[in-house]
Order: sequence, then structure tokens, then C-alpha cells
Amino acid sequence: MLFEETQADSCTDLQPGSLLVDYITVLQRLPKYLQPGYKYAMRLRTREMQLHFAFYRTLQVAFRQGQAPDCFGKHLLEVRILLRNQTFADTVQVQENDGIDDAAAVDILAMIIAGGGHTTSSILQSFFKIMALQPQVVEKAHLGMADAK
Repeated sequence: MLFEETQADSCTDLQPGSLLVDYITVLQRLPKYLQPGYKYAMRLRTREMQLHFAFYRTLQVAFRQGQAPDCFGKHLLEVRILLRNQTFADTVQVQENDGIDDAAAVDILAMIIAGGGHTTSSILQSFFKIMALQPQVVEKAHLGMADAK
């Protein structure tokens, strides 16, 4: 439910041109607590962080049990431990020394997911458009796959 609410809010309410500050740009110079929409944005951020932290905690548990999938998040945890020759229990101290707390790690992982999602969808969309315009290439690919069987 949290995911659907967060997605619905960020998709509809934060479109370019949907905020007053988009039209009256001098409002950007106000202190944050006086900016229209700031409280709303912070509420969205809090909900989003809850969602991302849930996944991060799941990854940490899987990592401790040796069952984490091979992903950047796992490598982020491994590198922090291996560079310092630490155990998982010492990861918190390593993160403090390096200036990366759990919130920063979650932000890094969320940015990678978001960036990867948009990149993947853009590439797939372009691919299908090109294939629709080049039916002879599609036919050649079908023949190549049939020959491979």
C-alpha cells in the first residue's frame, strides 16, 4: 500500500508546472519552512524513505545470512567491510568513519534503481520503435533464432 501511495502522489502532484513555485520563482528564496509545498515534499520523502529502508533492511538481513542477491547493494556492504577488514557488526562504525550512514546508503541505492529504471525503459521503447520501422530486421532476427534452435 505504501508503494502505491508514494507512486501515485509523486506521479500526479509533482509534475512540472504543478507547483506554485514553478510560476512565482521568487518563492524559492523564502526559508524552506515558508515555501509552499515544502511540508508536502518532506512528507513524500519520509514515505519514500520508509519504503527504501524496508528493502535495505531486508538486504542487510539476507547479507548477514549469506543469502543476499548479487547486486550493487550487496557490494556496497561487502566493500565497506572488506576495506576495513571488519565484521558485519562493525559496518555501522565503518559507515560513520566514511561519512555514509544508512540514509546515505539508501539514497545511493534508490538513485541507482531510479536511474536504471528510466534508462531501461527508454532503451526498450527506442528498440521497439526501431523494430516497428524495420520489419526486415525483425524477420532476420526471427530466422536467426529459428536457426539457433
